[in-house]
Amino acid sequence: MILVTLHDLPPSVNASLALRPYGPRMAICKTRDYTKWIEAAAMLVRAQRKGKEITGPVEFRFTARRPRSTADLDNRLKPAIDACQKGGAIQNDNQIVRIVAEWSETIDAPTVILTEAA
Repeated sequence: MILVTLHDLPPSVNASLALRPYGPRMAICKTRDYTKWIEAAAMLVRAQRKGKEITGPVEFRFTARRPRSTADLDNRLKPAIDACQKGGAIQNDNQIVRIVAEWSETIDAPTVILTEAA
């Protein structure tokens, strides 16, 4: 099991991508805020995983305090998953076979628990 406590809520997927001009076309790019959050969160993952890495199927459990009543929980999952991969807790997000996510009023900081899935 790998337990990671994040400093702040992952950015919403809606705020993570932007259209940018790319020659005569437009390209979808990651925003600066998303990139900064991923880098900081990946450092936390590296520090808290204590050298552990899950190489097989993974259950991903995410808990956070809801920032507002209209916030979508599922929009926060992909950035948290990306941080776990970039931080070396998992090799690839395709290892995730089960996701459990919830808003909680009793939690101070977002948490991720990664366990080997049966």
